Amino acid sequence: LTGYAGLSQKRVDLLIQDNVPVNLVIIYLGINDCKVGTDAATFKRNYKQMINMMRNTLGDVDIIACTLGASTFSYVNCYALRDQYNVALRELSEELNFGLALVDEVITEENKEQYMANMLHPNKKGMDVIYNEVMNTLGNLIGE
Repeated sequence: LTGYAGLSQKRVDLLIQDNVPVNLVIIYLGINDCKVGTDAATFKRNYKQMINMMRNTLGDVDIIACTLGASTFSYVNCYALRDQYNVALRELSEELNFGLALVDEVITEENKEQYMANMLHPNKKGMDVIYNEVMNTLGNLIGE
């Protein structure tokens, strides 16, 4: 949501291709907001607005958001903000009824080094872990 790109109607409109209905949207964003120091209240407000915009545009769409896993970014406030964002995401998931992939429970402070390509972004192993967590969440969402 940094620079409010996540709040762009144009970005949401790009999800629609050739009038094919969108059934599922997976969202994994926020680490850049954390990096630049966006406060948790602003993050939560903007995330809620983004979810509502997607639903207003896409209709009955399933949404899975991802909590933020551990990173190796050393900016002191990033850790505290990441934890606050994850609390906000858990609250929004309940309030707005969307699936939540708990990436923060699989990419942790203890194992982050093996999953990071750089300070903020996952490597192939990290993407595999995120994929598996999203697929587990999807299975729970559709009842499998």
